[in-house]
Amino acid sequence: MNYSNIDCQTQQNRTSDPRKCALTLLVDRAGKRHLVVKRANSKLRRGMSQIAFACIVLVSSAIPAVAQFNISTGVNTFAPSFRDLANTDANSTSYWGWGSGSFDGATNNELIDFPAVTLGAGGADGTLSQGADLRDILSSGNSIYTFTFTNAGNPLTLNFGVPTNGSVGTGFTTIILQGMTANFGTDTTFPVGAFIFPQVGGVSPTVAIGQNNASPFKLGQFWAKYEIPGNATSYNIGLGLAAEHISISRLVVDTQWSATGYAPDTAVVPEPTSVMLTIMGTSALMLRRRRAKH
Repeated sequence: MNYSNIDCQTQQNRTSDPRKCALTLLVDRAGKRHLVVKRANSKLRRGMSQIAFACIVLVSSAIPAVAQFNISTGVNTFAPSFRDLANTDANSTSYWGWGSGSFDGATNNELIDFPAVTLGAGGADGTLSQGADLRDILSSGNSIYTFTFTNAGNPLTLNFGVPTNGSVGTGFTTIILQGMTANFGTDTTFPVGAFIFPQVGGVSPTVAIGQNNASPFKLGQFWAKYEIPGNATSYNIGLGLAAEHISISRLVVDTQWSATGYAPDTAVVPEPTSVMLTIMGTSALMLRRRRAKH
């Protein structure tokens, strides 16, 4: 008999596709051999399909939602969805900041003493200073650099004056503070424990810190978002620099007031490895359960 042409048969269907068949040699108790045609397990196929679907769901859940920014693929600080690019404080917003080389004030003394706003100027601009702390915080190029005199027990505080454009005492206030390192010609990032983000209005921020995808060298970048009930005319944010060798070439602040809710914007630093480990773990668990049933 030519077993290569044998058909696989079940009660419900018939196939001559050899990929869906298997020839198995069995030996009974009397020692007689029998060549048996077995059909591939349909339950196993369904199980694998379910695993594939679960993987698709997990991967899809890792895809950023609307108004979500990915630091690892960005190249600069982000423009929140509510930002008024005309800098007129439209729609109860405000936006301002400082770019590279612009942190020295009117007096050239290597201290941050209310430098003029250079990013987003024209609306209700905020202020920046280091208060009574007279440590030299600026590099020769007038960007921020903490040298070796700051650490967790001896931080230097950057004081932000943050005006808002809202109805005082009501609604929802969103404040987003962003910063980016200077480019020293090599890949750079923020040291571990670089910042102490204070509470504002009794609220701690949601923070994302990582390396972006700037060219030719990746740069450290942070995002801190405050969601504060109600509204005040202005807020004070004292950002602590609590590690040596922190470089900052860009600081940006955005605010929005709304009568109905907080701004939807978020920032993330995805970890693809952890996503794949989750997929693999789920797949293994489903296979184990399938095998236990048979």
